[in-house]
Amino acid sequence: MNMDTVQEQRIYLESLKRRKIQRREEEEQRGRVPCPRCGGSNHNNARSRLCPFNRYFGVPTAAMVRQQNRQGRAAGQERLRLEQVNPDVPRCQRCILPDGTNDGCLHHGNTASHLCHAHKTSMDDIVNNVLGPRHHSFVRRCTLKRTLTCFGRTRRQRLSAKIKVIREVERVVDHVRNVSIKAMLFVQHHVLKMLSAGEPIPPTLGMQGYVYGVMQLVIGKQVTNTNPNLPQDTATAFQAYVEQFDAAGLPTVDPLPGYSQCYAHMAKTLATTIKNCLTEAFEPRCKAYIAFKLRTLISRTDKPKKKELKKLVNYVYSKLSGEDPANEPAYARQSWERAVATVLETTSLGPQPVTFENLTAKFYEYLPVMYKFLEEMEAHSTAQTDQPSEWVIVDEADSQYCRELLSAVDGFDDLGRRQKAQVQRATHKFMNSPALPLNFGPRMEDDMRQAITALIRTTRFQLSMSHQYLQGNDMIDPSLCFKSQSASLYQATKMYTLLPTLRFTRKFITMDHQCWSRVFSQAGVQPRLVDDQLFLTQLGEHTQQESDLQQVGKKFLVFWKTLNFKKANLSKVFDTLGTYNTDLPPEETDIAFTNLIRTDGHTVEFICSKKAAELLPDLVMSDLDDEDMEVFKPMGVDPGHSVLFTSMDTNRQCLRLTNPEFYHRIGHMRRRYTRQNNAEQRGINPIMSSLPTKKTVSVPRWMAYCRQLCLCLPSLTNFYGSAFTNDRFLAYVSKQKILDEAVNIFVSGGRKYRKSKARRGVDVDDDENDEGDEDGEDERPNIPLLMLGSGVFGFTRQGKKTRMSIIPKLKAAEKEGRLLVCVVNEAYTSKVCCFCHHRSLSTKRALDPLTNATFGLWAVKYCRVCRTNVNRDKSAATNILHLGLREQEHLDRPAVFCRH
Repeated sequence: MNMDTVQEQRIYLESLKRRKIQRREEEEQRGRVPCPRCGGSNHNNARSRLCPFNRYFGVPTAAMVRQQNRQGRAAGQERLRLEQVNPDVPRCQRCILPDGTNDGCLHHGNTASHLCHAHKTSMDDIVNNVLGPRHHSFVRRCTLKRTLTCFGRTRRQRLSAKIKVIREVERVVDHVRNVSIKAMLFVQHHVLKMLSAGEPIPPTLGMQGYVYGVMQLVIGKQVTNTNPNLPQDTATAFQAYVEQFDAAGLPTVDPLPGYSQCYAHMAKTLATTIKNCLTEAFEPRCKAYIAFKLRTLISRTDKPKKKELKKLVNYVYSKLSGEDPANEPAYARQSWERAVATVLETTSLGPQPVTFENLTAKFYEYLPVMYKFLEEMEAHSTAQTDQPSEWVIVDEADSQYCRELLSAVDGFDDLGRRQKAQVQRATHKFMNSPALPLNFGPRMEDDMRQAITALIRTTRFQLSMSHQYLQGNDMIDPSLCFKSQSASLYQATKMYTLLPTLRFTRKFITMDHQCWSRVFSQAGVQPRLVDDQLFLTQLGEHTQQESDLQQVGKKFLVFWKTLNFKKANLSKVFDTLGTYNTDLPPEETDIAFTNLIRTDGHTVEFICSKKAAELLPDLVMSDLDDEDMEVFKPMGVDPGHSVLFTSMDTNRQCLRLTNPEFYHRIGHMRRRYTRQNNAEQRGINPIMSSLPTKKTVSVPRWMAYCRQLCLCLPSLTNFYGSAFTNDRFLAYVSKQKILDEAVNIFVSGGRKYRKSKARRGVDVDDDENDEGDEDGEDERPNIPLLMLGSGVFGFTRQGKKTRMSIIPKLKAAEKEGRLLVCVVNEAYTSKVCCFCHHRSLSTKRALDPLTNATFGLWAVKYCRVCRTNVNRDKSAATNILHLGLREQEHLDRPAVFCRH
């Protein structure tokens, strides 16, 4: 079967997925009992390897966890919305008749409600009509200078007009960012005051109206929201807050008229951030408190190690959150069991069960729990040692301590990445092994050797003191012992970060047509090719003759005439909204512009909506028969971190893209970005060093932090300038390009072959085909079939956190019909030799001339059976290919790849 274009391939892959759905329906009709654990109909119970809950073949994947978390958050958001509804909403004036009665419509506030008989068509209604009810949002990003179009007779005049607009946008961004930071500082101040006084937290804390009211107070206005659910003492508390910091004039900001919509969008973002911060930070902060309690209850002679403490903490958190842990941890000491029982009896995490739905819907009930934990940790730290609670005396140095210690040695930063890792490993080994002689290689300079030797001897002395102290010798001064910050496993949190604080980065602000036209009027610039009656009038004012659809189209033309949509590959959206007719919806429309943009003064993001693709199941190798395999070109893929991916096909041809190649291709922009960041970071370090360094601070100390932070705002604004934003944007573009190139490597070997052009539907001359094929036959390459290894890694309620991954790009290419991705369990594939299929691989070792010690080559493995050296990633990719082909033939998984 030859398919010449990508369109034919996409149709063929969709037919395979629909065939899988058909098979499931047929199995259900035959009366097959679905799995009681996951509900799947292709297996009977959780013992099957097809079940995602099988303990040997896989646990719920990161995608499944993220989907469950999204569903829980959505349900919690709906419950919270019902609690925040204003019960005193006035009657819609449009529905009240002249005699004072109404026309029978259900109670609603204005014409924006769908309950109104005179419902005003909104942008959301048009998008739903154009794209259907199932759609999702996305953005297209481009530089503002490139997309902006301004009026001018010469190129110099147009460039000058662009610069004026960009400067006005930067002024608005800095202003909104300043207001946002000061608003969040007061919100934290208000919440801490209520918690310290024992007052209940209102559910409207995470409401857009509350944050917007605080922003109104910051710019010197009064709160206009009349919802009685909002805290009624907000204005009074803000007045006291202003009087307390009035000496420096910090809490308030001069208003910037005409940009209220920017405040509203930012308030919505901050309100969502408050809920999400608590929801996502609740688990790690609770685990930090549990680890703190266990360390205080267990004597110093029975302290558990890092891995043992982690198991105890996870078990206690599972019990307290309402879950039923599978196995109880093994207690090596009786003091551990008593400490766990004490924590289970005296600790409560709030309403049960602790799920994403409850955390989102009742976040205000979990805030006092977190405040109590932080308060107890701070009190213990201040009373005992006046040190942060995570500094613990241990008798073993960790790698993080070695890395921080070596970074201060002269000449260490001049070493390469691999050399730094080798010196760090050797230093870590010498510190924890006092009997080993300090012997470094001849390639290390004498000054560096002497400095590192002195650090090792000092650390050895501190470790010996710690060992005696932990053995019960009370005569040892604790200040002479070795303290490790990472020994606590979980770091404590600052008291003033109970709620989220904005990062010191330039924020994107969202603009509608009114704010965007205000920018042009303030800059004194006219757009290019604009009708005066269309743009220069007050866009908020419209005549009664204009329909709702005409008003939406008028707002859209504001962006269409001032921004070049072609630069963002959105030239087709004009047919969607510019010439849209409610009676005749546009045909085959996939993208709609939502009349909103997001910008930071350098880049601009077009906020659009896209049709949601049909939900088709993912294919596995067992879904393909022998006839299907004739169409595909099978390849085993081992995704990684240091190596972006490694692929092997049936002919043992290797395709791989390593991180060095990635950095080489975007090296110029990345180096420029790093140099700019490092140079400006040196200028901001004195500012950051003036802030509190303690991990937990009291409320007065937090107020001092607020004063210092507000004083730093002008310097922070100068720090994050256009150069930093430009380099960040170039790094983003380069990352997208390299991921697209990685997909192209699978599709066409990394080269733009003439055959690949023909498959995309591009005409190719016969002469070129004759040159490319000596036999004169037009052979089409098969569809790449990627057997992607899916490892089972640890994840939390927030899902698996990974670095740059190629998997989203591969799934997007699968929807386009360019390739097919099938997941294969990669358990033990990197431990089994791909030649003899024995679990006999060991790490190859070599002599380091820098440290004069042997070190393991992680990428090179040695087989003790067939006595061959193999590359770890290539061997794993070959094994993944082997397992995928066996799964396609419905053969059992070899025992060497299973847990014994």
